[in-house]
Amino acid sequence: MHSLYVSLFTIRLARTDDIDVIMKIRQEASLRLKHDGVNQWQGEEPSKKTFLYDIEKTYAYVIEKDHQVVSMASLCLEFESAYETLVDKSISSMTIHRIAVSNEVLGQNITKIWFEYFEKQAKILKLSRIYIDTHADNFKMLNLLRKYQYLYVGLFEFKHLPDPQRYLFMKTILS
Repeated sequence: MHSLYVSLFTIRLARTDDIDVIMKIRQEASLRLKHDGVNQWQGEEPSKKTFLYDIEKTYAYVIEKDHQVVSMASLCLEFESAYETLVDKSISSMTIHRIAVSNEVLGQNITKIWFEYFEKQAKILKLSRIYIDTHADNFKMLNLLRKYQYLYVGLFEFKHLPDPQRYLFMKTILS
């Protein structure tokens, strides 16, 4: 009988000892966004404090390749108050924040792994919707959201950011 190696990647909850590599990935993503002319992640946010909060609340996840963290994302089950005027709070949902991929695994379909994982988690948790937002100029994320069939919901602001406008997208999950 032959064995089949299915994946090099593992998804797990982030730990506080991952923070240095998370911050390195955040910096790499920030530089790529800057190169693309996107004014997202160019200031202090998301900060180390933000990532540590996500880890503490068990929102932060990482993808490992060969036992090395190569990507991160936050999967939040609490309602995002910034979406207040755009969404129906009575519909069960989760929100995805802070997806970033290390330079060393660019082009290896890491975002596909994330989006499949998010949908699987929504089904397991019996949630009806997944929300995700992005900067209006982040054409790479906008293309991914279209590719994975997320629908545009509307424009809102994260008031605490220097460039606060964001586009909100949603995907309805069918059991």
